[in-house]
Amino acid sequence: MYNIAVILAGGFGTRLFPLSRINYPKQFLRIFGGKSLLQITYERLKNLKIFDEIWVCANKKHLYLIRRDLQDICHRIVLEEKSKNTAYAFLYSAFKILNNLDLDDSNFIFFPSDHFILNDNGFDVSVRDLIVFLGKYQKTFVVGVKPTFPSTEYGYIKKGDNVDGSLFTVDRFIEKPNKSRARYYLKKSCYLWNSGIYAFNFGFFLNDLFFVNPDLETFSNLEVLEVKIDSFPNISIDYLYSQKSSNLAVLEGNFGWSDLGSFEEIIKVSNLNKEKVIQIDSNIDLVLDEFEDFHDKKYCFIDVDDLIIVDTNDFQLVSKKGKTQKISKVLENVSKEQRKYNSFDFRPWGYYREIEKSKNKYRIKNIVIYPFQELSLQYHNHRDEYWIVVNGRGKLIIDNTFMDILPGKFFHIPKGSIHKVINDSNENMEIIEVQFGDILSEDDIIRINDKYDRV
Repeated sequence: MYNIAVILAGGFGTRLFPLSRINYPKQFLRIFGGKSLLQITYERLKNLKIFDEIWVCANKKHLYLIRRDLQDICHRIVLEEKSKNTAYAFLYSAFKILNNLDLDDSNFIFFPSDHFILNDNGFDVSVRDLIVFLGKYQKTFVVGVKPTFPSTEYGYIKKGDNVDGSLFTVDRFIEKPNKSRARYYLKKSCYLWNSGIYAFNFGFFLNDLFFVNPDLETFSNLEVLEVKIDSFPNISIDYLYSQKSSNLAVLEGNFGWSDLGSFEEIIKVSNLNKEKVIQIDSNIDLVLDEFEDFHDKKYCFIDVDDLIIVDTNDFQLVSKKGKTQKISKVLENVSKEQRKYNSFDFRPWGYYREIEKSKNKYRIKNIVIYPFQELSLQYHNHRDEYWIVVNGRGKLIIDNTFMDILPGKFFHIPKGSIHKVINDSNENMEIIEVQFGDILSEDDIIRINDKYDRV
């Protein structure tokens, strides 16, 4: 029986705004030693050398970020047209992978991409145990972790009877408790955090899923899942399946775990940015996005305590420790564009960095286009663009007129003009762009044709 690992990378990480944006969510942030959580997760599983295949399941919008981080993943990526939560991701990715490999059945283990593991050796033991138990028992397995503090942000699993070593029956699943309940669970050895790591034989899982959800039997093949994606419930695997089935078992893992769902959790596991901070009788934690290295900026705090400061180029968050869960209320007052884009944004062709912006007047960007990549054929309804080429060579097309791009050249792209840039060299092309217009929005891009299927 094949053993396949699937890394779930489809989340959007809104709890970590302003660090995480819709276009650049938590799993791609490079704030841990220059590597993203997705990279760290993939390398951890690859180093185990016990899987026949390792795949990634993600939203199609993030394909270029996956390829940036996992250069050897090749074709082993399942792309969802829409984000439909973990229940759909489990079912769709399993069907898609089996179809791709021409297999009738397989064992699957699903791993969240954006969680932090404190003890790799303990994690390795638990994953190897899962492989063993998959061969011994007809069950769906979920990994639980011993709580280390009374979290009200995590789901819990209550253990039942011991089955085999670290494996137990599941008494029940418990959603996020209040503070007093969380303190009670911390004292009792029978309560575990739900890590979101699942393992099952697909044939068994499918039969059990349809047994507890007979109304979903129509979604019994890949074609129906793709065609009727809008009809499938937008719900987690815990709600759709785990809380209904009597065939769950929980493996108690001993490896230290965090879902990094808050800035408090991030600062617990990473000693970030201490070299940038001067503290005088203060206790402050500073979180910066990975692009703050563009600034040799120091932060000084005097006589202030218990604060978390999150600083990005376009947004600064100041919160008392223990209160950053209120970020959801902050998002109600943030523009759609700011929730979606950072001022530094990766694209399939490269990236851009916003240098300066004056609302509805002008915007200045530094654009970098990777070798042999190109921008879409596009136009803008609300802005003129002026370009100065800093580095690189290639072609610029404006309304069917071809021009050579060379360092030092200047170009004007009028509002409404259809244009495209091609980097046909083996070095980065770098452009300084100045936009003028009544609306200066990333969404003012009307694509006519695109190499990366974004039309």
